[in-house]
Amino acid sequence: MAALALAAVALLCIGALAAALTLRLALPGTVLAAYVVASAEVVLGAELLSPLRAIAAPGYLAWEAAVATAAAALWLRAGRPRPPLPRPARASLIGQPCLWSCLFFEI
Repeated sequence: MAALALAAVALLCIGALAAALTLRLALPGTVLAAYVVASAEVVLGAELLSPLRAIAAPGYLAWEAAVATAAAALWLRAGRPRPPLPRPARASLIGQPCLWSCLFFEI
């Protein structure tokens, strides 16, 4: 049962990310959109599975598989867009002693 729940959570993440990437937002917008889509998937899944009395790991797994498949198809049809990653200017990184000290102590 735990394996089914883990698979449902993985499909939830995949579907939410694919749907958010289809929107072609910047990185923060993509992360926020994925969170909102994942929340909406869980709520809508509960609403649709409730009358069928299928709110359990197998029901959610089937629901998330269907949503992830649809989101992945839309993402592929949109040309597999990726969010633009921020690239800080090199000059802004050189004058940051706090950043370099944190990097030094992490390694």
